[in-house]
Formats: sequence, structure tokens, C-alpha cells
Amino acid sequence: MLKNMPSFEGYSLSKSYQKVLEDLEKISGKSDEEILHLIQKESAKYAALWRMIFDGRSSSKRVRVHRCASVPYNIFGETKSIADDNESINKSLIKSVYSKNIDLRETVESIFEKLISQYTPTSWCKLENKSLLHIAALKQFWFDCCLCDQSFYSLLLDSLPNKVWINVQGFFKSMVSAQKVSAFNIFSLKRYDKKVQKRFLVQKMLFFFCCIQYDFGSGLTKEQLFKVLVMANKKEKTQVMMLVDWFISEANTQRGSNQDFIKFHEFSPLAINSINL
Repeated sequence: MLKNMPSFEGYSLSKSYQKVLEDLEKISGKSDEEILHLIQKESAKYAALWRMIFDGRSSSKRVRVHRCASVPYNIFGETKSIADDNESINKSLIKSVYSKNIDLRETVESIFEKLISQYTPTSWCKLENKSLLHIAALKQFWFDCCLCDQSFYSLLLDSLPNKVWINVQGFFKSMVSAQKVSAFNIFSLKRYDKKVQKRFLVQKMLFFFCCIQYDFGSGLTKEQLFKVLVMANKKEKTQVMMLVDWFISEANTQRGSNQDFIKFHEFSPLAINSINL
């Protein structure tokens, strides 16, 4: 099956492509049936994650699926999926008394302000002594952030038990729970399953990438991507910086030009393919 593969000799290959070629070489001696079985097995693993991308970059018809039926869809006619391009909106941050997770706090406050602004004309927002957002609007935000893992969704929801109206502190609480959780917490792993850990990490990376993109706009700089990976990973600063450089480098290789930013449609396949690295 692999005898007629074209030679890549002389080509400059990215690390991800080199890994693919190495894997192909390992199975080159197997029968066609065994190779087909391995391909089907690997394809099944990534099916849910690829659906995550397409749902994130959804058409207006798909977006309607996540909206409450009781709210007219035309209210949201000018909104876009967070995974699509958004204009950066700069607003002053609310001062608060959070003593920990300062970077996350500022991001949460900024996102919450934008959500309040987005839903102010609707019944999903209350402007009383404190700005309040209906849980339906918060769920919509989560779904727009490429949320597809049921356990991850349950974790976010369980952090706000029986809540209908959410203030900025509640929103912060849900984001902290998303940041701190790992696959061991979710799946109660009795042994170290590297694949499960990486797949869950991909869910977190895509989720937080969309969150940061909603705050800053389309095309994240190295500094903004660093924030995404810090929120998704429990790694040392130098390790995170190496990941940032890797993602930017791979994106530049694929687009054929050197830029200091990365967009969601470039980041998402790299994150998913990193499962095998």
C-alpha cells in the first residue's frame, strides 16, 4: 500500500509532518488490512475533535441550535461565532478584590463586560446594582468557545449550581474551575493515559483560545497565545514559551510567510495533531 508513496527527500518538513512520515514507516511492513484498521482507529479518535472545529466555525443555521427557542434569533443577527474573526474592543477593566489568578481575573472581567454589552438589548441581561447575565447566555458563550466534551461542560455548569443569573464573580468561578481541572479529575484515571490527557488538553486549549480571542480579537500575538497556554497547561514558563514558539513556527510554515500571530483556523488543527507528538 505504501510502495508508491512520493519521496519527500529534499523538502523542508515541519516536525508534525516528519512525525507522520515516521509513523508511516513503522507500519509499512504490515498488510493492507492491518494498515486500514489502524487508520480507521486513529480517525475515530479525532472525529469528535474535528467536529469541535466545525461547530466553532459554525454557520448561522448551526448557531441557532444552541440558542434558546424562546428568544428571537434576529436579536443576535449581528453576533458571530467566537471562532470567527472578531474586532478587538478595548474597555477599562473593573477593579475587584481577587487576590489570586490576576491574569485570569482581568481576562474574565473584560470578557464579562463584552458579554454584558452584547446582551444588553435582550432579556438575557440585567443592569441592576450589579450587571447580571442569564445562564443561557453563558452557555451560548461556552458553546461558541468550541466546547464539545460533555464532562468539561458539566464541570463548568456544576461550578454554578442552580444559578439562573450570573454576576462577574460567578463567571470567574466557572473559568477557574475550567483552568484547574485535568483529565485525572474528570475521568478518575487509575493509570497515566497519555492520549486521554492530551485529548482533554486540546479541549482546554481550544476553549481558552476562543476566550482570549473574544477578548482581544482575531489573530493572537505571542503574548496572547502565551496566556492561552498558561490557562490550559500546568507547565513551567519556559515550557509554555517553547510551545508558543512551536505553534507560531508551524503556522508560519503552513502559510508560507513569517508573522507574529496565529488565527484559530491555524491553531486548531495544530493543537489536534499535537496529540501524536
